[in-house]
Amino acid sequence: MSTVARTYRRLIMVLGVAVVIQQLSVFRSLDPLQYLSYVVLALLASILNVGYKTDQGVIPLNLLFILISLRSLSAGETMLLGIVSAFASDWSRKKLFEAGHRLSDSVFAAASTALAIALGDLTLRGTHLPGANGELNEALRAVLMGATYFVGISFPWSMNDAFVSGTRLNIIWRERYFWMLPYYVAGSVIAGLFDRARSEIGWQIPVLAVPVIYLFWRSYKIYMAQLEAGRIHAEELAALHLRTIEALALAIDAKDQTTHSHLQRVQVYAVEIGKELGMEGDELDALRAASLLHDIGKLAVPEHIISKPGRLTPEEFEKMKIHPVVGAEILERVKFPYPDVPIERSHHEKWDGTGYPDGLCKEDIPLGARIFAVVDAYDAMTSDRPYRLARSHQEALEEIRHQAGTQFDPVVVAPFFAAVRKGLIGPNMSVRERKPALRLAGGDGQALTLEETHVPAS
Repeated sequence: MSTVARTYRRLIMVLGVAVVIQQLSVFRSLDPLQYLSYVVLALLASILNVGYKTDQGVIPLNLLFILISLRSLSAGETMLLGIVSAFASDWSRKKLFEAGHRLSDSVFAAASTALAIALGDLTLRGTHLPGANGELNEALRAVLMGATYFVGISFPWSMNDAFVSGTRLNIIWRERYFWMLPYYVAGSVIAGLFDRARSEIGWQIPVLAVPVIYLFWRSYKIYMAQLEAGRIHAEELAALHLRTIEALALAIDAKDQTTHSHLQRVQVYAVEIGKELGMEGDELDALRAASLLHDIGKLAVPEHIISKPGRLTPEEFEKMKIHPVVGAEILERVKFPYPDVPIERSHHEKWDGTGYPDGLCKEDIPLGARIFAVVDAYDAMTSDRPYRLARSHQEALEEIRHQAGTQFDPVVVAPFFAAVRKGLIGPNMSVRERKPALRLAGGDGQALTLEETHVPAS
């Protein structure tokens, strides 16, 4: 520390001691129990480092008790309370290895507090607006007392920091201390309200109310912090689900190259029909995920069966039929936050009960699976496969119309044809969709999605 800095600190200490001696020479307490209560609360707040946390720093709670004491008690009482509180606060933050600097720092902190209290008391006793009513004068006194106390406490510390760091005073004060001004003024206004309550109902209830209110506020802050932590965890979990879906989708494409772009097109078609049928929220998200991952169970099917350039034998088809069950088991282990497993298991069921693996029929089949059955069949018929060439758009539509009521749910077929008439489903078109287009809600309800892309229809 430079000689100038040490000289400045000693000057503040001398001025502070002089003010303290002057006030303590006329010290008296009209209500020792009330004063002792203030001192105890201020000491507890100082020792426990209790305060209001902001993005810039912490406003100590003992500030409120100093301001309340300024309004309710004599300057001498406030001076002693402030000094004791400053010493307690400063020492509670020190480490054992800093013991050599404790006394000097603590005396400087106490002296700065004493000077600020003297300025605040002077402002409080001397502020009066001639011709104004009592309410206006009270408000003016509260604002000016808080601002004056702030200047009295921040200026000595700003000067100290400027001497130590070599930085200009105005920069130190603006960057490190100025943000506290509104809180000091607000604390002074609260102290004024406290003083009014004290004069009307006595000091006991307001004094007891301060720690109770703080405990409620602190509990609320802890609760909000837990909510925020939960939201962050949910967002991280949602991002993990997205990455899992991406990885599984890539695994499907690697296993079955003949379905390239099929997954994305089916997803878009299914979502459009789902919206027409009133699906939303988790139900629609389940449809999105299942549409993208419906072939994940094919990872358990031998590759020569998947890529066979011809019709499957009955034995081969029996092996192929296990993929909805395997896919459902895989998704069950992933535990996505929406009901996609029933759709995955039932996406090869038929309206008349002749599908697999469980032979479900009609409304026993999940709605998402019934929607998927239609759009998957359409896209499969209009795409080239190893064992056949693609059928035309009109031929596929005729087949779906013919199978309505047997293979497909008629209620789903109707919005499918409505989407065709709107141009959302058809040949030689570009489908705008999300990849993988999943809304994975975080704790605040906001959606997490991947980038949008264009997927060709053929």
